[in-house]
Amino acid sequence: MKKIIQLGILICFFGCSESIKELEVRIEEQAKKNGVEISASEIKKNAIYLDAWSKKDFYQEAIDEFLEQDIKNFPKNIQVLFTGSSSIRFWESLEEDMKPLRVLNRGFGGAHISHVNFHFDDVVKRYYPEAIVFFCGTNDVTALKTPEETVNDFEIFRKKSEIICPMCIFLSLVLNPRLQECI
Repeated sequence: MKKIIQLGILICFFGCSESIKELEVRIEEQAKKNGVEISASEIKKNAIYLDAWSKKDFYQEAIDEFLEQDIKNFPKNIQVLFTGSSSIRFWESLEEDMKPLRVLNRGFGGAHISHVNFHFDDVVKRYYPEAIVFFCGTNDVTALKTPEETVNDFEIFRKKSEIICPMCIFLSLVLNPRLQECI
């Protein structure tokens, strides 16, 4: 009985949040668009998760690991910095694939563009690369961010990159074509 009361309090608490309410609407609209039936409790559960995942510091632990690695052996003279979400993070053969370029992989988790922006100083700026390769945005779509939110976050990233590296080559890898099915 105690667990049921605690769950009820949590649902009520999170249910009162404007961001949760907005996500619930987006989830319900997406389900209808895809012809999927979803219960109110599933909508609430998904909204709570998406809200937590969208917090700017969601990946702080991964960023702290980068910072600890840098203390032990700071990467110098980086020619090309790769950053973004897990598509970059899991590119295990990056250094070999990009030889003879000096590259650094600073992809993390299932990052949204806003996560990369929040941690920009720690995953991009401190290395002053000559070029930046950026892949992010698919998780923004998955998290039901609007196209306007995603484009705005991308513009913030682009502008931050131009400030630290005005002569930098900037490559942004595009969204996966399969995402059209989700939009």
